[in-house]
Amino acid sequence: MDVREVAGGCICCSAGIFFEMSLVLLLGRKPDRLLIEPTGLATLSGILEVLRGPGFRKAVDLQPILVLVDAFRWSRRDPTAEEAEQMEAADIVLASHGDRAGAGTVKRLLDHARSLFPPKQLVGEVRNGEIPLELILPPPTRAEVPPADARSASVVSGAQPAGRTPVHRTGFGAHARGSGAAALPIVLAPEQTRPDPAELLTAEQPVIRHAHTSPHATTIGWRIHDQQVFDDDRIRAWMSTDPVVGCAIRRKAVVRTRSGWWSCNATEGQEEVRASAWRRDSRIELIWPPSEAPDPDALERTLLSCLLPADPV
Repeated sequence: MDVREVAGGCICCSAGIFFEMSLVLLLGRKPDRLLIEPTGLATLSGILEVLRGPGFRKAVDLQPILVLVDAFRWSRRDPTAEEAEQMEAADIVLASHGDRAGAGTVKRLLDHARSLFPPKQLVGEVRNGEIPLELILPPPTRAEVPPADARSASVVSGAQPAGRTPVHRTGFGAHARGSGAAALPIVLAPEQTRPDPAELLTAEQPVIRHAHTSPHATTIGWRIHDQQVFDDDRIRAWMSTDPVVGCAIRRKAVVRTRSGWWSCNATEGQEEVRASAWRRDSRIELIWPPSEAPDPDALERTLLSCLLPADPV
């Protein structure tokens, strides 16, 4: 195992250039796996910008991002901006030190993690310090075969272009449901498992739509490849003033725009728009009363019209 420490400060900001240099050196040795462990003060969005940027995107196959949260410390003070950003950016959130924090505190922490949008792949509690190796070094899950020289990279922290047809699915939810995760040596909700490979976004499948109707509500949502970029003005107008979207009783989104990544959380009469640490893909979820459900195809056409033209290859 080759271990390299990045000196000179935090790898997400002041030591960023040294981080990139270390990545180049390590990848030059053609490792099978690359495990990145920043400090609890790191800004994960900065690290992800490097890994998903043009210099490294094709060299690494980014695996789920795991954040370990000390439930005892979490219970004694408000989370710092860095800690909140890490939980927002994570795919997996695990609580530790539950024996010191108490069952009630652990439940509140896990409930908070489950309330975040986009939803996490997995939320659970670590006991006796046991984190399954499969969570840190999972098998590749890409729908397409990665380049022969691509290396799996995991981050563990302490705290539709023209000519391509979107994929539409019935049912709603970002991840498959099942009980396969129950055998892992951490405490998990039984419905939490890894995503179905068919649900993975690729350059050939850059848009996936989900729709679900119940007697109480109709939900339509989209996941859009992170290389697809929205025009700031058009997507904000679509979310705020489009007559069909405006009839939704709940609007949630995290989107990549020309000016960065933004989240929107809106209910009737209230709207919050802020910068987001999420980097994996754009997500949009809209909820209407069942009697006011729109035409999803027409709605999708107006949504995709907010995308900027793809950069020429």
